[in-house]
Amino acid sequence: MKTLIVMRGPSGSGKSSYANDTWPGCTRCSADDYFYNTKTDQYEFDPTKLGQAHQWCLNKVLNALLAGDKYVVLDNTNIHKWEYENYELIAEMLDYRVEFHEFHIDTIEDLKFVAQRNTHGVPDAVVALKAMQFEPEPDAKVVPLRKMRVRCIDNSMEPRLVEGKQYDVLNEGDDFWIVMGMLNTPTKVLKRKFEVV
Repeated sequence: MKTLIVMRGPSGSGKSSYANDTWPGCTRCSADDYFYNTKTDQYEFDPTKLGQAHQWCLNKVLNALLAGDKYVVLDNTNIHKWEYENYELIAEMLDYRVEFHEFHIDTIEDLKFVAQRNTHGVPDAVVALKAMQFEPEPDAKVVPLRKMRVRCIDNSMEPRLVEGKQYDVLNEGDDFWIVMGMLNTPTKVLKRKFEVV
């Protein structure tokens, strides 16, 4: 059945990775993509163009729905119902089922985790505010944060990107988080000897 999937959760919760892993080949629509400069391969946020970005996202979703795409993913934070209710209404008018997939932030540790790994430079205070304002959908699927704590069990002298930060050295006994589906090159990291803790 044709489905509009509404992703919901603060920046850094893993919405985009989850969508790409769960519905490969889906039509993914995000206002963030409006700020992605393909020439420089950089994210260039401009708050004065936020309205334009959301209009662009709405148009992309509408075009995908009208084209009959099987899976259309709305990949914005969607903290409040008013942020996605027009998408929901349009989808239902076009005979699409609507599903909600939510990332809940239940602990301070979760909040620190998502604030640290958000890739768009959203200030920690804004991530915290969005987490506190979150309005859950009663029928939503709650998606757990995807993370795994590991410990290095050999001496590695190569620089590593872990938790979005560059580490010059990972020494035996070091603990850190690997964010499942979020690392650019997880196989490189996992070539070293690690154990789950």
